[in-house]
Amino acid sequence: MKIPSSKELDRYFPVSAYIRPTLIQSLLIVLAIYIVGAALIHFVLGIFHPILIIRIIRWIVDVYITLGIIYSILKYLQIIKR
Repeated sequence: MKIPSSKELDRYFPVSAYIRPTLIQSLLIVLAIYIVGAALIHFVLGIFHPILIIRIIRWIVDVYITLGIIYSILKYLQIIKR
């Protein structure tokens, strides 16, 4: 199995493409975008919580947000190189 490069991962997590390893502000801004985005989606989809498909969509969004945050931190720490 081939490990995806940073460019390929940036395609799936476009917000994380703005991380600059030397600027902590870039990491904080990207993390804030992910957290605010997750909060807004949870608020909107929370209205329709009893519907099963909505719970599944919320779970998928949670996984995506979590992976995006992990990827952003790894990119900032330069564990994932450009």
